[in-house]
Amino acid sequence: RAAFESRYGGGRSIAGEWQAGDRLSNGGERLKLSFGAGVPIQDFDYLDEAPWPSSPDGIGFSLTLINPHLNPDPRDPSNWRPSAVAGGSPGSLDTISFGTWAAEFGLPLDDPELDNDLDNLGLFREYAQGGSPEGNIPGEGLVDIEVKELLVDRVPAPHLVVSVMRNLAADDIAFHIERNSNSLVGEWEDATDNFVLFSDSQLGNGTAILRYRAPLPTESGHYWRVKFTAK
Repeated sequence: RAAFESRYGGGRSIAGEWQAGDRLSNGGERLKLSFGAGVPIQDFDYLDEAPWPSSPDGIGFSLTLINPHLNPDPRDPSNWRPSAVAGGSPGSLDTISFGTWAAEFGLPLDDPELDNDLDNLGLFREYAQGGSPEGNIPGEGLVDIEVKELLVDRVPAPHLVVSVMRNLAADDIAFHIERNSNSLVGEWEDATDNFVLFSDSQLGNGTAILRYRAPLPTESGHYWRVKFTAK
């Protein structure tokens, strides 16, 4: 308790305390929260490597459950993200909503495609990727799609790699990796489930670069894009 309060201050509800010398493993382990008598509240294993977020491992950021009020499955690594701020935010949420974000800049909610700063990014995408509607920052680098040879299970093979800059506090945003066999007339289909997170890099400003990989399709002629939607 003393160590916790020295870092985060007093006034926070503490449900239990570790025994002296005990602590959670930075490398991952089983975590069980229980009412007692073996009745679990949550019981799961976490890790510090892909497909779990790896940037919370040892550099000050913490694993944060996405939308905890919805009681997501804690065993699914996609339900976790790095904290938006170093040290985490125990006892409170580090999230923001699109409405709150837009209101901070005095911008309308009914025009999410408004490009207030003429950088070819609408408000919704600026919010989803941690931009500023007053920054006039070009969109290059916010999404990268490339072919790379990766070593997976000790086997080198070409992979499709999608890198996305994300606003870590925007838990009301989902993103999808979509493909199309003909960008002019074809239908876009969701291919997100084919990809797995293999790397994440904190940028120190509430955003991170998340990198996903999938085996390179054997058939050619696909077009790819990233789409952001409201949850």
